[in-house]
Amino acid sequence: MDHFSEMMRLYTDEAAGQLDLTELTYFDQADASSYGIASYNLGLQMLCYQGKSWSLKNKLKIGSKFVKYGCYCGSGGSGTPLDALDRCCQAHDQCYGKVKTAYCKSTLGIYLKKYRMSCKNKQTTCETRSGAGPSLCRCDQVFAKCIAKSIGVFNSCFAYGRAQLGGKC
Repeated sequence: MDHFSEMMRLYTDEAAGQLDLTELTYFDQADASSYGIASYNLGLQMLCYQGKSWSLKNKLKIGSKFVKYGCYCGSGGSGTPLDALDRCCQAHDQCYGKVKTAYCKSTLGIYLKKYRMSCKNKQTTCETRSGAGPSLCRCDQVFAKCIAKSIGVFNSCFAYGRAQLGGKC
């Protein structure tokens, strides 16, 4: 399972009322802070840097947009990144790989690791101070900034697995 697929599963389960968020995250829209698992907080960071609310609709939209984009957004990754967004995903994969190595976590364990972060004025602050959490938060923070900066190059031909199916990767 990859980061974006897990994020989409969480958001879809939340929409269907099948997810008890109290087990996974403490989320307060009023002060735009969250203490949750990395896969959940990644989407929140992406929305923050794009200046969007943390509504369920926006969470589902941002998750589905990148679940299988280019060669690196989603599970695995190979070949040459197709554009700036794909390079963001490649760098994020590499960042998570370093955290996984440093903390000897399984791939799924990394995605389920909790960290605390907050959003204000289109910027996030990583608030967790120990373990893998701060590193994961920083990986997600750099990624979210990169996506926000590069969102204008989004190419629907690279989305939803089309690049991989088309042999571009």
